[in-house]
Amino acid sequence: MPPRRKPVIRSHPNPYQRAHTSTVLTSHGGRLPVPTEIRHYLQPQPPKKRPAESPSDAPPRPQKRPKVFQGASVIMSDLKPHFDEIISAMLTRECHPKPDALCRCGASANTRCTECWESPFYCASCIVEQHRNLPFHWVEQWNGRFFERKGLAVLGLVIGLRHHGHLCTQAPSDNATTKFTVVHTNGIHDVTVAYCHCAPRTKPTDQLLLAGLFPGTFKQPASAFTFAVLREHHIHSLQSKKAAYDYFEALRCLTDNVLPNSVKDRYREFLRTTRVWAYLKAFKRSGQYYNIDKLLPSTWPPGSLAVHCPSCPEDGFNMAPNWRNTPPDKRHIHTTWNNGDGNHGLQRKGGKIDDPDDVELWDGNGYFVNTPKYEAFLKTVPDSEEKSTCVNLKAVNMQNKSKFRNCVVTGVVAVICARHALFRPCGMVDMQKGEKYAHMDYALASVLRQQAPLLWIMFLYDIACQFWINLLKRFKASFPRQVSTARTLRYGVGKLHVQGHTEDCMYRHSLNYMECCGRTHGEAVETCWAEGNQAGASTREMNAGHRHDALDDFHGDWNWHKVQKMSVAIYEKFVMAQEDFKKKDDYFAALTESMPPDAVEKWRLLSTEPKWDGEQWASVYRMKQLKGPSQGDAYKSLCQREQELKKQSSFQSLHANFLDSGLRIQAGQRRLKRKIADGGDSPSPRILDDIERCRERLFKDLSQFREYQDQELPQLRDHLTQISIDEVENITLQLPSDFSATDRSHLGLHDLGKYEYDLREGKAYDAIRHLREALKENFISVQFKKKNVRGQKDSTRSHTVLKKMKEDVHQCAQKYRQARAALVSLGLDTISSKLQPLHDRECYLRDVTQKRRLGAEEVVEPWFWTLEDITKDGEPLSEWSLNVDSVRWFRARADRDRYQEELEILPEELNRVNRHHSRMSSIWAQLARKSTHTGAMAYAFKKAAMYERLAIEAQSYICNIEVPKKQPAVINDD
Repeated sequence: MPPRRKPVIRSHPNPYQRAHTSTVLTSHGGRLPVPTEIRHYLQPQPPKKRPAESPSDAPPRPQKRPKVFQGASVIMSDLKPHFDEIISAMLTRECHPKPDALCRCGASANTRCTECWESPFYCASCIVEQHRNLPFHWVEQWNGRFFERKGLAVLGLVIGLRHHGHLCTQAPSDNATTKFTVVHTNGIHDVTVAYCHCAPRTKPTDQLLLAGLFPGTFKQPASAFTFAVLREHHIHSLQSKKAAYDYFEALRCLTDNVLPNSVKDRYREFLRTTRVWAYLKAFKRSGQYYNIDKLLPSTWPPGSLAVHCPSCPEDGFNMAPNWRNTPPDKRHIHTTWNNGDGNHGLQRKGGKIDDPDDVELWDGNGYFVNTPKYEAFLKTVPDSEEKSTCVNLKAVNMQNKSKFRNCVVTGVVAVICARHALFRPCGMVDMQKGEKYAHMDYALASVLRQQAPLLWIMFLYDIACQFWINLLKRFKASFPRQVSTARTLRYGVGKLHVQGHTEDCMYRHSLNYMECCGRTHGEAVETCWAEGNQAGASTREMNAGHRHDALDDFHGDWNWHKVQKMSVAIYEKFVMAQEDFKKKDDYFAALTESMPPDAVEKWRLLSTEPKWDGEQWASVYRMKQLKGPSQGDAYKSLCQREQELKKQSSFQSLHANFLDSGLRIQAGQRRLKRKIADGGDSPSPRILDDIERCRERLFKDLSQFREYQDQELPQLRDHLTQISIDEVENITLQLPSDFSATDRSHLGLHDLGKYEYDLREGKAYDAIRHLREALKENFISVQFKKKNVRGQKDSTRSHTVLKKMKEDVHQCAQKYRQARAALVSLGLDTISSKLQPLHDRECYLRDVTQKRRLGAEEVVEPWFWTLEDITKDGEPLSEWSLNVDSVRWFRARADRDRYQEELEILPEELNRVNRHHSRMSSIWAQLARKSTHTGAMAYAFKKAAMYERLAIEAQSYICNIEVPKKQPAVINDD
């Protein structure tokens, strides 16, 4: 056996470091998840080998999972044998199958269309006639050796406008056609266009637009872009954030992949046109063409082109009529959630040639505020001199960094919907020289202006602990009309960012401990930046107006995708929250039953609001600075406990004394085995002497025990073995639990087995009580060592005490396992019993002295912490022990309450989505009926049908929530 190494003291308790898959144990009528792989915070390296002891209930180690091959590799291996077939088919298409074939008109059929599906071969004149309504297809003509690519205009096609591709009969012969460059999805075409000259005469640009061609200029246009290419580029840029330059260069390669530079360059016209196209699409979709503002809530920004969050409360639009009667403890149902943050990934470079007269098409009607008004505001506020007193956060203390060099705009600040991650209309501003309070003040004031009628507003910000201190003072100076709304704000810090704050911030601003917050994590804005920053590489090179237009367009598309998936997302969250709430509620109920009832009643009356005690913010979720048992006291307690084990005798009857003696002998065997294991291969003389003394005492006790068995239980004589002093630790005592039920009945040990069952059950609960106290003492001592023990001498002494404490934990666990194994043999119902198997990995206590870490709610304490109060009668818990239990109880209740609130928030959010879409459908139908433009009427009816479809989907999920089912219903979204 290799020599043992000193145990390594981990810097953090492992339960907060990792959360693994859970098994489920039944306790108190509920099913409690218990971590299946959590190491103890004192773990020796390598683990010590122990002698053979009573078998543990620990399951075997899982075998290595077999290697799983990815689907791509399987598909590639299947495709590889077919590569020759694919290449052969590709090459076959490079030649004319029948070069001598004739067209239907009798001419040589040497021309085919590469765009039409399985196009037959025609002559040049016939293929032109076939493509009068498909003028932008590419054709190939066989020259005897290979196919040459040609445009239809080269073969004689003339595009006639307003006559379905045919020429206008009223056109003058001297000015009938015009050479044109048209950009389409498959490349750049040189075409010939013939305008219509029928009366009343239509302007050439209008003829182009009605034909689906967007002219490059409205003064003698010579180029145009098909609506199809503008739509395709718009979708591609929104989805992949592809720059217009890259897209246009791809079109040039599609036109001529050998010499793409020989293709006409219409990039400047394309860039200008796509920008206008994106703006006009937003203008049309928003309903501003119809003056929709008069039918929308008055709080919405006039002329807004933004996509609003359908789930956020809008007074008089998507909220229940009696929402103002909601009691304060249910205010989370109608709370509006705002999440603010700065992002330095959307910069704009300086030192480049800008267009000072660049026009901002959205002009503050999207997600950016009005630029002139914002710039005028910045001139009235001084540079921020407020520094963080919490932590060294970048947003406050790291200003004027070199990363902002050559940037006229260093990023953006935005306010979004914290629950659904939609950008708020007019909630985004540019930053100069880092993130300042003035930037967030302006964005927040702009958003609060739209939320003034609401009663409950939550604002989440990564530096909210500092931002709110002088907020009212700043608002009184710059935004006096929003002061009353700002007074109603509640502030919080996202669950990720709060980890970087002081502990005071955790207990004051953490969403885990704040009431009426549900399961809101407060980090939704980070998901917006992850997507939006992909556009940073192209937008940083743009002019000021163009950059705002592009980002407004990107953010509008982001919002719309959120709206599309909102109903199903809310429903899925509800289903998951139901499952998680059941677990949290069962665990909290079991934990409450395990606590002293009088203590629980006192805890229920305590306020959860943090209070300043002169040194720190005190909270029921925070451990008090109580003096736990010192290491010396703990050591004395352990020594006294060892002495008590030798004197314990709970029953006075003959059989009870016999059984109690047997249990004490088994305890002595466990201790002897442990001493032998600690001695290793080369024990010292002192340890050898101690082992020999223990064997002599144990041999004496066993001899007396065997003598009693021989006299009082003669039926066991055939089962009694010879006692050897060298093997006393491995002798089986032949108690009733050492026999099967059949053998006990045959040997007449049934009644004695009942006595042993009662005694073993008491021993099991006693072991659990000692284990819980030992874990608490161990935990407090480890924390004491971390904070106070310094120097080699003190560390060595402390290490010795911690080692003994760890050994006490192990002995308590072994004592319980032995008692439970005997109970199982004696008939314990392993399914319904509260006494569950105990694994080494479950011997831990969650750290309640530190602030809550991410994922802590996923780590559930082992089952034995939720057993009913098993303290000895008349033995009150110490103050520090009660404080540990109270923090555990309050944190468990907070977890339960947050999930309960989430289950109340989500159905109302889905109701608001349904009301919003139904209302918008009604508004668009009303606009359609009032429209005099036939095309505008048709589009409005189309929008009304779209919102009706979204409302039907939301209603279907509402029905599923009202009548819960095990599996979500499949929604047919036709």
